[in-house]
Amino acid sequence: MRYRYYLDGGLVTEPEGSDGLTTQIKRDDVANGIIVTQDAPITFIEDGYDYLWDLLNNNSFCSSAALKILASEDEGANYVDYFTGNIFISDVRFDEQTKRAKAKVQDNSFDAKINNNKNVKALIHVGRSKTDVTIDPAPYVTVTLFDVATGTDIAVTAGSGNEAQGRMYRIYDVLRFFIDYMADGQIGFESSIFDTGGEFEGLCISSGYMVKGYDGTTPENTFYDLFPKISYADVINNLKPLNLYFQIENPDTSPVLRLERKSYFENSAVLTAQIASADKIETYIATELLYSSVKFGSGGLTYDSAYDYPERINMVGFNEEQFHTVGTCNIDNTLDLSIEWTISSNAIQEAIDRANLSSMEDDAIVMINCTPVISGSTYAATKNNWLSGGSSPLFYNEALNNYNTSLRYLGAIPNSIALFLGDATNEFLAVSTLDSNYNSPSDTREPVLFEDDFTPPYFDDNNNYDASQSEYTAPSTGVYTFNINLDMYTNHAAILFGSAYSFVTFYPKINIYDTGFGGTLLRTINLYSGTTGYGFNFSSESPKVFNITTSGTFNMDATEVAVLSIYVLGQFGGYKVRQGSTFGVSSAVTGGGSFQTYNPDDYPVLRHEIEAPITFTQFQAIKANPKGALGFAMSGDAGRRGFISSFKHNNHSAKMILYSSKNLNR
Repeated sequence: MRYRYYLDGGLVTEPEGSDGLTTQIKRDDVANGIIVTQDAPITFIEDGYDYLWDLLNNNSFCSSAALKILASEDEGANYVDYFTGNIFISDVRFDEQTKRAKAKVQDNSFDAKINNNKNVKALIHVGRSKTDVTIDPAPYVTVTLFDVATGTDIAVTAGSGNEAQGRMYRIYDVLRFFIDYMADGQIGFESSIFDTGGEFEGLCISSGYMVKGYDGTTPENTFYDLFPKISYADVINNLKPLNLYFQIENPDTSPVLRLERKSYFENSAVLTAQIASADKIETYIATELLYSSVKFGSGGLTYDSAYDYPERINMVGFNEEQFHTVGTCNIDNTLDLSIEWTISSNAIQEAIDRANLSSMEDDAIVMINCTPVISGSTYAATKNNWLSGGSSPLFYNEALNNYNTSLRYLGAIPNSIALFLGDATNEFLAVSTLDSNYNSPSDTREPVLFEDDFTPPYFDDNNNYDASQSEYTAPSTGVYTFNINLDMYTNHAAILFGSAYSFVTFYPKINIYDTGFGGTLLRTINLYSGTTGYGFNFSSESPKVFNITTSGTFNMDATEVAVLSIYVLGQFGGYKVRQGSTFGVSSAVTGGGSFQTYNPDDYPVLRHEIEAPITFTQFQAIKANPKGALGFAMSGDAGRRGFISSFKHNNHSAKMILYSSKNLNR
C-alpha cells in the first residue's frame, strides 16, 4: 500500500509511520454514534515538519492544518481518498534536533467540530455560530395545547402582549441549529425520524414560561429573555427515550450528520462485505450490556392528586422508577434512561391550570410530542388516554412514557420486570347478602356493607377488598373504575307536607382514606353528575322500590382505601339497601398486565473478535456503509453475520470486533 499526504492541499514527504497507519470504525455507545478515527500518530519529516513548525511560530496556538491522505494498492498507478482529518498544532510534539513532528490526527467532522463543542451552550433563537459566523436560528412553530380534564383544545389567540403563545421549537430544527452552531454550517444534518413525515416530526420543546402563560399572557420579549441556553449534549441526553444513534456520512467530501433510531444502523439484510475465512475467532459476552437494573423517569413531576394522571403509576407513566432484572450473572450495571426535561402530562396540566402559581420553573425545558397541522408551521399536541380510553381525560406524551421507552431499547419488557409489575388482576365484585336498614333520614351511611366476595360469580382474586370492613385497598398507583348496582327500598312511608309528599335524593360517593374508614379522609369522588343525585317525588305514602346503577373512574395511590358512602336528603321514614346489591372494581390500570416480554436471544450481547485479511476495496465498502452486516466464518464452518463494534484497518489486514445476537445467526 502506498500513500500520499497533503497538508492544507500541499503534497508533503511521506511521514514516518505510514506502515502503521490504522483507520478505525467504531460504534461508540457513550457518544451513541459510528465514528471513524485515525489511531496511529504520524511523524512528519522534511517539508512536512517545516510546514507545521511554521504554523507554530507564525499563527495562533489554536491553529490547525487540514490533512488528506490518498492510498494506492497498485503501486501508485491510481490513488483514492483514504482519510481526511485535522492536525491541531496544540497536539503536535516537535523534536528540534531530529526535525520530526509527531502529530495526533483528528477526523475532520465529529471530533473537530461536534465532539469538542457538544457541551457549549447557546440560545437557539440567535443566529450566530460558536465562532460568530452568521447561521440560521432555529425557527419556531405554533402549537395548540389542550385541557387534560376535558380533552378540548385551548385556542391560540396570540395578539399584542401574547405573541409567544404556543411558541415551540421542533427537535429537528433545534438539532440542525446546533450542527450549524458547532460546525459553522460546514456539516449537514439529516434525520428521517424528525424530518417532515417522520415519526417524531412534531416533537417540540419550549420553556416553562410559555406553558404557564399559554392560557394568559406570553409577550415575545419576555419569552426570549427567559428561554434558557442549552447545548447539543443537553438535547441528545434528553432524547434518550428514543434510543438514537448517529453517523457522519460522506466525511471526506460533504459531511452530513445523520441521526436515527439505533436500529437504522443495524441492517442485517445488507451484507456490506464477506470477510475471508478466519483462522481464529474469539466469541464472548459483552457483560457491560447485561443490566442488573433499568432506570426510567423525567423531571418536573407533579404528584398532586388534583391532576388527572396517576403520576406514581408503574411503567406506563413518567415517574422516576427503577426495576431490577433478575438473573444469575454477577453484574451491577444500571441502564439509565431517565431524563431531566419535563414530559409529564400532570406537570404540563398543572402549568396550564395554575399559570404563575405553578411549581414549574420559567426556564424549565418542556418537551411535547405533537401532530402536524401544517408541517413546519403549526402543530397540535398529541392527545389520548392510554390508561382507560374514552374522550376525557386525555393526556400528553404517550410516546415518551416509560413503557414505550423500554420498547425502543429492549424490544419489550424483560421478563423479570413484567413479573414484578404483576398481571393487573386487581378487580373485585362483592354482593350484599342481607338487607341493610337505615331509618334516619337526611344522613350519611358509611360504609355500605357488601359481605360476600368469594361465592361465584363474586370474587377478589388478589385480596384487595376487605369484606369485613367493606373497604378496597389500592395495591398500586393507578386508574380505578368502581361500579355500584344498588337495589333500594323505602321501607317507611313518605311524610306529607300540606298537599305534597316529600322529595328524596340519594347521593352515592366513594370516600378515599389514608388507612381506612375512620382514618384521614383524603378526598371524595361523587358517583353522580353535578349537584343532581338520584331522587324522586313520592306520589303517595306507599313505599317505593328503585335502583341506582352508576360508576366512576379516578386515580388512587398505592395503599389508599376506598369506601362506598350514601348521603340521603329528604323527609321520609327510612330506606334499606337490599340484598343482591353489588359493589366492585371493573378496571384497575396499575402499570401491570398485558406487557410484551422480550426474548433474550434477540439481545445483541455476543462479541466476535476476529483477525482476517481484507482487501482495500472491501475496506472502502465497509467505511462507506458501516451500518450493514459483515459476513464471517471460521475456516470450514458455516457462515455467520455480525455488525461492527470496532474495526481497525491496516494495509491489507483488519482486526475487528463484531456483535450479534443468538437469533441473528439461527
